[in-house]
Amino acid sequence: MKRNIIILVLIIIFFSACKKEKSVIKENSKLIIYATENKSSEGFWQNYSQQFTDIFDCDIEWKIFAEPEDLYLTLKTKIDSMNCEADLVLGIDNLTLNKASLDSIFIPVKLSNEGKLLSEFKIFEERFVPIAYSPVGFIYNENIHFDYPKTFGELQDGMYYKKLIVPNPKNTSIGANYLAFTVAAFGRNAYGHFWRSLKDNIINTPDSFDLAVDKFLAEMGSILIAPISMENYLNELNADSYGSFIPLEGTTDFIEYGAILKNSNHQILAKNFLNYVISDEFQINVFAYKRLFPTNKNIKLNF
Repeated sequence: MKRNIIILVLIIIFFSACKKEKSVIKENSKLIIYATENKSSEGFWQNYSQQFTDIFDCDIEWKIFAEPEDLYLTLKTKIDSMNCEADLVLGIDNLTLNKASLDSIFIPVKLSNEGKLLSEFKIFEERFVPIAYSPVGFIYNENIHFDYPKTFGELQDGMYYKKLIVPNPKNTSIGANYLAFTVAAFGRNAYGHFWRSLKDNIINTPDSFDLAVDKFLAEMGSILIAPISMENYLNELNADSYGSFIPLEGTTDFIEYGAILKNSNHQILAKNFLNYVISDEFQINVFAYKRLFPTNKNIKLNF
């Protein structure tokens, strides 16, 4: 009798454990991720997260934004209204990071793949994981310009009259990052003079980066402020017609980060996904399809 009772108890424990395990899997079966993509990288996140969803037997619901600022404003609005379902964000850029770092809505992370990051791109404030980057510079049409300006001074030359496309700093992260760089480079009292000296050479200030690229490809301007990593993509579209340069005065890096929301119900799964995003298996696709450079030091590019 005693032996039968013990067996019965063990059976009850076994089936209780199975039920609990299934409920955990069900609870953690879907991540909701806010991410950024522009036209050149459309479908990137969904296409290259399939391996992760297969390994962890989960689903991902994507909410895609064209600009980091749009992503962050939507996120904050939902958090303020206590209606935020997101677990993870991917695509917070340098300038948005300044705002995000002041908020206590993201959790610290420790990732096993952290040691694979380039030395200059470590996890920021233990919360923000660098995913991809590129120096911001100028891409130019080689069919129009046999040479390119080497300095900011040369860029002001009359030979570049109405040639320059500048993504609007009010609406685009690339434009805003480059404006911030010129403020740092020239100082708050002098950066305005620099932009005024370029005024006659600027033909367009499009309100989206996608529109800026479209105008550049349509030759409605022949020099574009952009991540220089975009050069390879543009040459794929138009048979090696483009080059890129960074003025001798220097530049700034455009960096995209990922972070996990404090209110996420799936923090372990989100952490596993961030770890996957900086793995060799994922990062090998960043340059070719995200149109930025990988932050994983093991990925060597041949171009």
